[in-house]
Amino acid sequence: MIRYFLRAFLRIFFSFQVEGEQHLRFEGKVILAGNHTGFLDSPLLITAYKRPIKFLVAQTVFGWPIVGLVVRHAGVIPVVEGKGHEAVSEAVRALQNGNTIGIFPEGKLTLDGKINTFQKGVARIHIESQAPIVPFVIQGGYEAWKWGRILPKPHPIILQFGQPIEHFKGTEEELVQEIQSRIEFMKEALERRERAKAEQIYLDSVLSLVQQKSDIYGARTALCLKENNRWNEITYIELSRKARDLSDYLIEYGIKRGERIAILSESRPEWGIAFFAAVRSGAVFVPLDIKLTSSELVSILSDAEPRILFISSEFVEKAGAIKTLLPSIEKIILLTLLEADRPDIPYYENLKSRSSYGGRDRDLDEIALIIYTSGTTGNPKGVMTTFGNLVFQVSSFERLMNLDSHDTFLSILPLNHLLELTEGFLGVLHAGGRICYSKSLHPQEIASIMKERKITYMITVPMFLKMLKGSIEKEIRRMKGINKKLFDVCFGLSQYMPYGVRKVLFRKIYDQFGGKLKGFISGGAPLDPEVGRFFDSVGLPVFQGYGLTETSPVIAVNWPGSNRLGSVGKSIPGAYVRILKQDESQEEGEIITKGPHVMKGYYKRSELTAEVIDDARWFHTGDLGKIDKDGFLYITGRIKNLIVLGGGKKVHPEEVEAVLSESSLIKEVCVLGKKATSGSKEGTEEVAVVVVPADSLRKKEEKAEKIQHEIEEEIDRLSQNLAAYKRPSKIFIHMDDLPKTATRKIKRPLVLEWIKANEEAAVCLPKN
Repeated sequence: MIRYFLRAFLRIFFSFQVEGEQHLRFEGKVILAGNHTGFLDSPLLITAYKRPIKFLVAQTVFGWPIVGLVVRHAGVIPVVEGKGHEAVSEAVRALQNGNTIGIFPEGKLTLDGKINTFQKGVARIHIESQAPIVPFVIQGGYEAWKWGRILPKPHPIILQFGQPIEHFKGTEEELVQEIQSRIEFMKEALERRERAKAEQIYLDSVLSLVQQKSDIYGARTALCLKENNRWNEITYIELSRKARDLSDYLIEYGIKRGERIAILSESRPEWGIAFFAAVRSGAVFVPLDIKLTSSELVSILSDAEPRILFISSEFVEKAGAIKTLLPSIEKIILLTLLEADRPDIPYYENLKSRSSYGGRDRDLDEIALIIYTSGTTGNPKGVMTTFGNLVFQVSSFERLMNLDSHDTFLSILPLNHLLELTEGFLGVLHAGGRICYSKSLHPQEIASIMKERKITYMITVPMFLKMLKGSIEKEIRRMKGINKKLFDVCFGLSQYMPYGVRKVLFRKIYDQFGGKLKGFISGGAPLDPEVGRFFDSVGLPVFQGYGLTETSPVIAVNWPGSNRLGSVGKSIPGAYVRILKQDESQEEGEIITKGPHVMKGYYKRSELTAEVIDDARWFHTGDLGKIDKDGFLYITGRIKNLIVLGGGKKVHPEEVEAVLSESSLIKEVCVLGKKATSGSKEGTEEVAVVVVPADSLRKKEEKAEKIQHEIEEEIDRLSQNLAAYKRPSKIFIHMDDLPKTATRKIKRPLVLEWIKANEEAAVCLPKN
């Protein structure tokens, strides 16, 4: 009854708002700890929290008007001066019985609106009870009914619950400091939010991104990762606070503007903390591919020369070995805890600065990132991506995809992949959305996470979509009788129906992914049109895009309301695209582009920069393409991959690969030009194909000769759909997956080397 009375009272006299209610998820013992602003604090908590709360209050409060009556009715634990230990013991007993304790660690009301020093009682209660602490902050309570005022006055009040503190490892003093730091930061954020509404003080920049978004969306989850069967989450406000604290340490350590900080870690919430800390400290961030060998990492880090290397616990040994070889690396910092402490590799949360520092402003033309292309050809090159590049990509992505704070993205690509970093990380945070990371690429586990977290979008690569399609088709094949016939009819007619109808028709598939999925965003490699058509038919469109690391990375993309299968979409507004043709009669030519998305250049490689960016600032992609009358871009091949036959005919490997990939017997295929070593065509190129048999073939443990025979017949059959000169003349069977980059592109030079070493294993096919 009292809760309903208080709620009505607060709504009548105040504009009362509660944020972060999802953090009140505990059914058993829990401690609510926050700032003490005025007479309304206890009523506010009682109204916001559905369970009864036992407050620790000074005996003097019992005599306060209204409030004294409320807290006595709610049930209190009196705190008598000089006998605080008795109140602590009683609070611990109450928690062990599954109760909720409410405590104001300052011990008294603020007299000036500022937060006073917290006392140790809350830390002792947590350590003895092991109850989680949910920090809260009240903004506006002081202005509404402060000490000394007889009656309240109308004023907006916000009660914000923060991210819980569980299983804290540290001393009482450290815990008290942690609680006060969180609550003070939450209060500062709410105060900045109020000022921002009145003054419109925020600028559109990456540096202000984390602060302005944490102020607006503070209590919401920003990043989360499922590990050990529980979700490791971080809210916007905690992402901002931890990044600030870490950047203060980096500045105090001596990091200067423009110096490099590298990271070797899988995608996880702490990756984001390290990124924003580096940005705020003025450093250039260098994300590393975790799949690279130690020698490859040494080569990259020798070029980048970072002073600090962030790592997750999985890479401790590798990082230690690398540090001994590279004098530029002064310090390795852990982003995740080790089972045993390593004094030489500190954990980032244990690094404290003696002072607070303002973040260093960053110009749009300043380098934000150096991304080393893992390279399908040649040695890795450091691509210098500016803050202007990032801001352009983030704003374009949010606008084209119509993102908002209700969107939840599933991230499976590594964060050193610039598509994931700009769109799947910065783009989502800029919209106020949530990002979930997965350690597994298994379709069933991915589907489980999508269902649990109600995923709305997923950035992925074509290979994963092909796997997902295969998994769904396996279930479809199990259907029998009328259900199977009905599915086939609906599938055949679905292309003529609106997406809303398709999602109803294929509700079972739609619900497997959580029932909120709007579509997939695909990049990194060409999308098989059949895969795109399949998902589109069941109401889950695939928005294919195109770009390179050098273009930060998106040049063109399909988006809701403008999606043409087979194309990579239209150029994003502000990015100019031309087709550089050798002959105007030709339809295709090299794709060149210009605009705020083009990199600053290659790090320390001005001569290479000049090779790809001309005097007019057009970037030459090296890709071949064409643009249709509606402005949709199509990728037809890559200049360096082009196979030129002895008679002058030209073959695009991608075209042949698309035809051969349609087979269910083939998992991977790579078509390339190989120099003929004998016969009349010696010295000229011929079409060769390397095939990885489907898992179903390999699992049968058939003899190699039988597998080879089946593949040979399959390629011969499919090749009938190609002009005679485009048909492969040599087949190589590769029983393991082909070598790939982090973005799942096949490393053609390595495949060509393998071919040369296995020349005798080739099967020769006659060209009809």
